[in-house]
Amino acid sequence: MKRIKAKHGKKAKDHRPIKEVIAFYRSIELTPKQLASVKTLSPDGGDLAYVHAMNVWDGEDGQFGIASLDGIDALVNLEEFTPIAMMSEDGVDYSAIALCSKLKKLDMTFAKSGKKSDALAAKDYFLEQADQPKAPLKSNDLGGTIGGPIVKDKLQFFFSEEWNKETRGQTRAAFVPTAAERVGDFSAGPIEGCSGMPVDPTTGEAFLGNRIPANQLSPAGLLVMKLYPLPNVTPQPPGRTSST
Repeated sequence: MKRIKAKHGKKAKDHRPIKEVIAFYRSIELTPKQLASVKTLSPDGGDLAYVHAMNVWDGEDGQFGIASLDGIDALVNLEEFTPIAMMSEDGVDYSAIALCSKLKKLDMTFAKSGKKSDALAAKDYFLEQADQPKAPLKSNDLGGTIGGPIVKDKLQFFFSEEWNKETRGQTRAAFVPTAAERVGDFSAGPIEGCSGMPVDPTTGEAFLGNRIPANQLSPAGLLVMKLYPLPNVTPQPPGRTSST
């Protein structure tokens, strides 16, 4: 360890694990006597490391996650298993904890079995045609488990559940009022597929220049216009816009 510290101690500038350190700790073999002495196991999910690396590490990359509980039954006198965090990209098989016959306390734990993001998702066809950004896509599969002894050394209980949390953008295309139309200016003219131009209800004729006088604008109508998004696409013929 002194050699590893001398090599990396003053050069470490980020949170990336040092391979030699990982290899060193994995090479340590615990004796049956040492394993039998463990009565409490509380994986901290990297909380202790975070205190020292918070300026370069956000703690959200799963580096200290538990990928497996294989071999936990070697802790023959384990009475409490209270992990602060148990996250794994591939999920964790919790059934091994039931082999710990002396377990008296088991806190609920959570596993992240997989996630999706919009990094590799294809852009919607209509967004592509309108030169708009990709719609958001975030999906996480989450699981929760809880278990413990019912009858000491004889009967255990175990419960597991999985659910999905997803944020997915949806593309909608519709004609919406332009900034000018919001204040009564329809001088740009109509567009195919839309209704005709507004008319003066007192005369039944079109407004002069297709502009509604300010004194004839409805205060309630102006408030309704604020509910519409501004247009971001210009269809044909030019001069009118729509929103997607």
